[in-house]
Amino acid sequence: MEKLDDNDARELLGKFLEHAFASAVRTQSDFEKIAKREAGLRLNHGITFCVDRAMRTAENAIVSRLVSHLGPQLGHYKEVADVLWDVAAKGFSDGKQPNDPSLAASCFSKMHELSASTVQFVHPAYNVVLTEVVKEIQIGPVAIRSGLDVAARLSKQNDKITFGIEHPPGFQTGGGVNYNVSETMWDIEVASSSAARIEHASWLTCIATSLIRLVVEYSNMGPLFPRSADVENLPFEPHRTFDDHITVIARESFSMGGGKAGRHYELGKQAKRSLSDKALRERISQVFDPPNKSLAQRFSQGLGWLAKGRQAKDRSDRFLFFFTALEALLSSDDKTSPIVQTIARHAAVLWTNDISERVKISRKIRKLYATRSALVHAGTRSVTYEGASEIHQIAENVFFAVWDTVDLKMKHMNFCEKLSEASYGLPYFNE
Repeated sequence: MEKLDDNDARELLGKFLEHAFASAVRTQSDFEKIAKREAGLRLNHGITFCVDRAMRTAENAIVSRLVSHLGPQLGHYKEVADVLWDVAAKGFSDGKQPNDPSLAASCFSKMHELSASTVQFVHPAYNVVLTEVVKEIQIGPVAIRSGLDVAARLSKQNDKITFGIEHPPGFQTGGGVNYNVSETMWDIEVASSSAARIEHASWLTCIATSLIRLVVEYSNMGPLFPRSADVENLPFEPHRTFDDHITVIARESFSMGGGKAGRHYELGKQAKRSLSDKALRERISQVFDPPNKSLAQRFSQGLGWLAKGRQAKDRSDRFLFFFTALEALLSSDDKTSPIVQTIARHAAVLWTNDISERVKISRKIRKLYATRSALVHAGTRSVTYEGASEIHQIAENVFFAVWDTVDLKMKHMNFCEKLSEASYGLPYFNE
């Protein structure tokens, strides 16, 4: 991690520790400040701290600095603040001084532990199903596993809990602690703060399901495969098959409820073969662990937003997520280039080498962008179901083209330059 404990961070930490030691409650007047709400209260390791504005400012300065270095995935304000306060309280309790080098060393050591923290996150899967006796499919750090296999592994790790397959999945009590797994489970390596763990695990499944769509033939993923107009099941939430609403149509006429099967991916032997190819696995590893400023990095981000679009119910949300995926892949760092024209021309280049077809695709995207602008800037809800499906198809086809024809290891800047050159009429790839 780049300069987590640089001079600026050490200086900010020193100021925090000085304020913390000074704010430890020692006198009656300190308690009166807290009672009069002139200051906040903090308890750590039996030490009471009187947290006034100066203390809060010092805390915010060092925590914000460390969270910035750790990044949004690993850095969480409360978790970082808890570490700092624990070190301060223990140091005060042990009779140390705030400038004791061991306190700074302990703080930064714990920060490095946070940055290197990786756990195995297991959750019932609601948008993928293993079929044809397939027990496991691995997609980078994301595994889709048989519930029986997961239950057997977890039972070996903890004999205090009984693991098995029942409905519904989750914890059950009565005569001991039981955890019911589902028939198919997500099993994910997650490196994040504990507060962001579920969110990040869900994001990794989004990348994985988008890769599945790029690699596995649609016809091999079951009758409930999510098509462009369908809402894909969420990875961690069960689909509600039946609705509870009542619609009053006339004075004595109304309709009740209704139902729709959830849309998910059925993955059998053919899907496992497709996703187990050695060369493919190397490409998948590039997506999940991309070099900085590479095409793979932008491609990975776009895959996540594609899945968010497929899983959103509101057509406006779907529309925005699919555009976000396109922009993640195709927008350049050149601030002088107009974003709408850039996305439209670059997407058209990837769609086809035929000039007349490029013009049609570019025009269609610019028209859809006008709807997006009205939604984002004026709040106009003018997105149609057809418009949401159109941008879904465009975005997914663009990702297909990149996956099939482009080296993901190349710099994203070079990718954009090549697209820009081709947008003047040159072929981008050999058909």
